Amino acid sequence: MRRLLLTALLLLPAPALAGGQEGPPPAAPRTAATAPVLRLTAPVGTTVYLITETVSRTEIESVEVQGEDAAELEAAVRGGLGAAGTQRTTGESSTRVQSRGADGSVTLRDTALIPLPDGREVALRVFQTVRPNGTRTGVRFEVDDPTLQQVFAGLNSEQFQRQFATNDPANNLYGFPLVPGQSRTATATVDMQALLTGLFGGLLGPEAADFPAVQASPMTARTTTTYRGLNAARQHVFETSSTFAPWSVQFGGGADSPEFRAELLSQGSRSTTSTLFRADGLTAGGTQSQTLRMRVTTTGPDGETMRVTFRVTTEATVRAR
Repeated sequence: MRRLLLTALLLLPAPALAGGQEGPPPAAPRTAATAPVLRLTAPVGTTVYLITETVSRTEIESVEVQGEDAAELEAAVRGGLGAAGTQRTTGESSTRVQSRGADGSVTLRDTALIPLPDGREVALRVFQTVRPNGTRTGVRFEVDDPTLQQVFAGLNSEQFQRQFATNDPANNLYGFPLVPGQSRTATATVDMQALLTGLFGGLLGPEAADFPAVQASPMTARTTTTYRGLNAARQHVFETSSTFAPWSVQFGGGADSPEFRAELLSQGSRSTTSTLFRADGLTAGGTQSQTLRMRVTTTGPDGETMRVTFRVTTEATVRAR
């Protein structure tokens, strides 16, 4: 009843609510053209520390094996992937405003701790410059571990930087109109052939020439981003929803080595993200839910084939430390 009365009052003309006196004209509703936009205004030296808690699960959908010892191979695959079960990890990261240019561009340093198999942790640092329109340039990777530095050095290329600056609709939100319900949809395509070539080149060095050629199709995602307004903590809330086109990568084959092929299956693969931004434009946390359906096929020199279809579900929560 109370809601019904409030609704009736809101439907009354302005003079009736004002006791017959004409009040000021109502303010014009904000549109995308007139509304303020998300800006990165944090002073130089400002640092945000974040903790990410991730839960991932791997579930087998099917295993198909053709050739000798098919039953044993199938049992080994199911046992190996099944033993992975649910994985829980906690990571720390930070974002620091390094500098600000006269044109309003801001250089950020993102730092994340990467666990190594031997139990050590190394810090991965990503430097990037954010222009006022949200595009990113000058992307550069640094890591203390010499081997990993070689890997990331393969990504410090002009081609990769151009892709990073334009193909990340979930992160390129500076300049987005702060109108609740405002949405935009973008299709991003990443040249995975160039990306993987850079990774293998950095990892293997001169020996990369002897490694079987990698053939990867472009990876395409369609992402819709919506501004939801302010939450109770006065943080800006953005939601993104992504779907993926089919994608594949393969390498190997020949008389002495098996052929390996991995495929991302578009049906059932999706990602949703909720990202929080502080008033000064720095990330304050968020959540992500992602499901990827994969099919991996290996074909041995003798024709023996194994095909495994599985699903990886990841839930991540990011919060300020």
